[in-house]
Amino acid sequence: MRAQFQHAKSAAATAASALALTLSLTGCSSEEPQEKTYKIPDNLCGIPVSKNLIAPLLPPGKNLRVDSSSIVDQKRCTLLIDEKRALLTRSTWLPSNTSIESVAATEWKINIIENINPEKSFGYSNKGALAKITCPDPASLRHGKMQLFGAAVMLGEMSRQESDVKEFATAYADSLATSDGCNRKAK
Repeated sequence: MRAQFQHAKSAAATAASALALTLSLTGCSSEEPQEKTYKIPDNLCGIPVSKNLIAPLLPPGKNLRVDSSSIVDQKRCTLLIDEKRALLTRSTWLPSNTSIESVAATEWKINIIENINPEKSFGYSNKGALAKITCPDPASLRHGKMQLFGAAVMLGEMSRQESDVKEFATAYADSLATSDGCNRKAK
């Protein structure tokens, strides 16, 4: 009886070892890429931003695709890594009395409330950022009735550092302020 118990115990140990080896081998051959093999752009749909500021916000992957769209008062740029949305930027004209808090709460849900500057023109979190854009000649723009907002939204499961999001969003807002979109005259 003792010999049968020892044999069963040995067989169980062998099976457990085989299972552990199988699990470790499949863990090593994961299909999820662990590095970035795609080329990082130096602009987001025509808005120049340093690659060094974009890179920390993007997950590892093989392929990057840029998708852009626009409707009447909004332009959107989405970076997709291996066909999964990773970063969205958006510029939108809204009524000039629109607050940054209301835009963040209703449209982008990026939870910037704790990090809004005293002027209430910029806010950020590890999920994204939102800025009121100061255009060079605001009186001539859209008859002074509209305000340009710029947003960056971090998408996917990857965790981002607030400092990286803030640095990226500041550069994006600065570039947006000098873009054709900010300098568009009222029709």
